[in-house]
Order: sequence, then structure tokens, then C-alpha cells
Amino acid sequence: MGIEMLEEQIISYVKDKGPCLPVKVAKMIDKSILMTSAILSGMTSSGKLLKTFKKIGDSHLYYVPEQEEQVKQGVVKSMDDIEMSAFKELKEKKLFHDKDLNPRERVFVRKFRDFFRPTDNNGDLIWNYYTVQEETIKEFINKAPKQVLDTGKTRVLSEPVLNIESLPEPILKEEPLKKIEEKPKKELPPLKLDFKSLETRPVLKTFFQRVKLYFESKNIVVRDPNIVKKNKEVNLTAVLESSLGKQVYFVKAVDKKRVSESDLALAWTESSGKGMPCIFLMTGKLTKSGAKFYKENLKNLVLIKEL
Repeated sequence: MGIEMLEEQIISYVKDKGPCLPVKVAKMIDKSILMTSAILSGMTSSGKLLKTFKKIGDSHLYYVPEQEEQVKQGVVKSMDDIEMSAFKELKEKKLFHDKDLNPRERVFVRKFRDFFRPTDNNGDLIWNYYTVQEETIKEFINKAPKQVLDTGKTRVLSEPVLNIESLPEPILKEEPLKKIEEKPKKELPPLKLDFKSLETRPVLKTFFQRVKLYFESKNIVVRDPNIVKKNKEVNLTAVLESSLGKQVYFVKAVDKKRVSESDLALAWTESSGKGMPCIFLMTGKLTKSGAKFYKENLKNLVLIKEL
């Protein structure tokens, strides 16, 4: 069964059964929990499903947009007494500045992202309960006092910090100059450069440059690069000219010492979603479990190459 059919099956199941944990979805589509989690991750990235910020047990709940209120009720029921107490306090505030919260409230408001939404007002972080209307938020922001931000540029102060004219003139003491004895200069041997030993290769500053050079050395065209994690992970499209014509591959390149089964599963899920064969380019090695997972599930679906 293709990835698109699996996704349609999952959406239909969630609509019918309500918000679901990955373990239930895995049982329904008859796939491993790892593979199912990778598929669900791809579906949330593409907007086909939503997931809770707060975990229910060890996993997030996955749902469709029309089930949002039902999900929020479930999240509230899962709170312990301490979380419930903090949630009620923040809910009463509805709209507030992050800087006005105490340390305890700051921790909890970030845990309750299913209910509270942040707005960055030029460095002033503002939180609002999800039912607060946008007009109310705009009015709240306009009433907020303007703050001076350190932008790294020269700041103009409205009043001088120090009145230089009021300072007394410094008293300078004249002291006789000390005679400095000149030491004889030592002649340095002439500098010899061995130009043959100098490498002419370009200095590769980023992980993407290394990936790009790898493909260019094999006469493969690189397109649509997407930096997922700076200097750690990049997605791109590789176009290979062959006797059969152009072949287009989805490529996930990662700079990791140890590559796990979840890394491979995610790459396969993303490539399947784009309808392309997959190349997984890595700097490190597969873990034992990753190698086993690859052999049993992805050997004919993902081509692994070392950078």
C-alpha cells in the first residue's frame, strides 16, 4: 500500500474514532510504531493532521481540525493537580506579557501551548488564551509601553549620563623621560614556503556546501535545497542524467555520528510523500537497530550513501 493510501486510511480512521494515539493508528494500518510515527510526523508537517503540544502519557494525540475542542477537553482531563491549578490561574489572566509572569507561570504557559498562543511584539512576548479575539490582542499591544531594545547599534540617550563640563581638570605631573637602551637586533632566517604542500581545495564552511560538492563531483544536479537544521540536516532534489533519461531523487543529508531507524523512516516518509525514490546521505554510521530496520524494511526503498 502506497503512502497516499495509508494517509487517507489514517485520516478516515481519526475522523471516525476521534483523536488517536500513534499506537492505535499503528495497529490499524498494521505497521510498526516507529514507521507509523514517521508517517504521522509527515502528515502534521503537511497540515493533513494536527497534534497536541502536550503529551498524553508518552505520546501526542493526533486529530483533524474539527476535533480541536474535543482534544482540548481531553488535554485538560489529563492534567494533574499542580498543572490544573496553574492552568486556571493563567486562564483567568487571558492576555498578558511574558515578562510579568513569575518563573513558575513562565514554565507552565509553555507547557499549555494547546491553549495559549504567543505573539512577539518587537521582543516583547505576549501570550493570549486561544478564545481571545485578534482585535483585543491588537488593542492590548497598542496600549503596551514602548521599550528600548538593544539592537547592537549606537543608542541615542535623551539625557547625558555624565556632565563632562562639571568635572575638574586633571592635574598632570611632569616626570623626566627614562632612557631606553636599544638592544641589538637579531636577524631572522629567511622564510621558506613550500607551495607544493598547499592544498588548492576550497574551504567548505557549511554542511550544505559539502553535500553540494559531493553531488557535483558525480555530475549530479542539485535543486530545491531546504536547510532543516543549520549545518546538520538538509533536504534537496538530485537530478541524474542516465541512458533512461532524467531520474529525480529526494535526498536527505544528515551530519550525525549515529543514524537511527527513526532517521531512515522519516526520510522514507518524506520521499514517499513527494513520490520520489530516496537517497539518504550521512557522515556517520548506522546504529545496530538502524541497520536491522533498514535491512528488514527499507533495503529496496532507500539508497544509503556515506559522505
